[in-house]
Amino acid sequence: MLKNISLLISIFLAFSLVAGCSSSGGELAAPATTTAAPDAGVVETTAVPATTAAPATTAASTTTTLSDEDKFINGLENAALAVEQGDNVFINCTVEAVGIDAAWSLLDMAPDEYSDNPLSVEDETALTACIDDIAVRRETAAHLDASWGATVSTSPEFFYASDVPEYSQSLLEEALLAATALWGNYGPLEYWVAGLDVAAAEDLGDQFCAKRVELGNLSSVADCLDWDHTPNFFVERAIDSSERIVNGWGGGDAGRNGNRQWGLHLYSSSYPICFAEPSICPFADDQKTVFHEYFHTVQHAFIATANWDLRDELMHRENIWWSEGGAEYMAQVGSQEMRNSGVLTASEWAPLPERFGWMIWDIQEWMSDNPGQSPSTIGYGDDGHVAYSYGAWAHAYLAFKFSPGVLLDSFYPNLNELGWEGAFANAYGMSSEEFIAEFDAFVSLSEETMLEIFS
Repeated sequence: MLKNISLLISIFLAFSLVAGCSSSGGELAAPATTTAAPDAGVVETTAVPATTAAPATTAASTTTTLSDEDKFINGLENAALAVEQGDNVFINCTVEAVGIDAAWSLLDMAPDEYSDNPLSVEDETALTACIDDIAVRRETAAHLDASWGATVSTSPEFFYASDVPEYSQSLLEEALLAATALWGNYGPLEYWVAGLDVAAAEDLGDQFCAKRVELGNLSSVADCLDWDHTPNFFVERAIDSSERIVNGWGGGDAGRNGNRQWGLHLYSSSYPICFAEPSICPFADDQKTVFHEYFHTVQHAFIATANWDLRDELMHRENIWWSEGGAEYMAQVGSQEMRNSGVLTASEWAPLPERFGWMIWDIQEWMSDNPGQSPSTIGYGDDGHVAYSYGAWAHAYLAFKFSPGVLLDSFYPNLNELGWEGAFANAYGMSSEEFIAEFDAFVSLSEETMLEIFS
């Protein structure tokens, strides 16, 4: 059982020990449904009809309680399934409960080997708490599975550090609600926003962890502070944003950090400098950022599975031009549409074609420096911004050639059933390889020629 996922576990465990926190990010999908984990502890059985006793009757359905050892092994199997579906909290808890050596031994052990190599009573008791915790969290998540991918009537929840100005909060909420109006309100969704003050950021981290415990996502505030990256993110971003403002810079960090296994779209964001300091950068820049991030919710809502690797595969995260470029294209066009209609607060910014012109410089400079290579191969890292620009243009080209509606009306609804490549071919009538060859030729044209698709 556990042996089959020992490589996955080793990867998660190594990350947790090196990074000192657990990531709730990357997510993905196997078929459109997730198999429920077996209950740990009780097996329902029907007794065989009596053959020797008189009178001959059929025994009523009975409940057989498993032995303590069987319960423990069933619990391990349940935990293994959770790990396979992307929940690494159990691994962190195991290392903390029994130590690294015992954890390695246990995680590499098949169920039928456990009886011959049991843990000490102390370690087994400690590990049982981890098993019980994951069972509770999986039960909580199971109740949320039915609504995953459906639009909801509840509004997103917003949480701010105490020093984020109210007018910045209003502009951010206006932008997110405009995005839900444009693409559908997928939820539940939490949006957490750091400020500039470190103490306020720490308080926000405590509030975040208390929320995780309240919803049954994590077992304790201490575990959250130890393993979840978000509380540290708030503090780090507060320091970074303060430095940016001093230097007159915009920018920052925002991201959807999961969390499929919690049945939740979870966001964390640095201080929204453009909303707070419009003399540094226009409102429109932060409006676009909020739209970009929310489109990741739309993408993830179409992916059913809780398996991390499969979610990454269906998001096409190995080469980020599709997922990040798609979010960037939809955000640029969508936020502009909502400003033009008056739904979003007006903001002075360069016209849409001019902004896409900036991206052309980015793409063509990279292609000049990397002859014979395609920006479609770029992942996250130093050149990631080029992949965003390339992908935004790729989606603009597909929308121009086929129709803006194909992405949400055809590609994403077929993603679970057909897989990424199959959904792409079904929506656009060509393989992704054929498209990239065609598109790379297009982005080699002059800026003036490329921008004609916006006219």
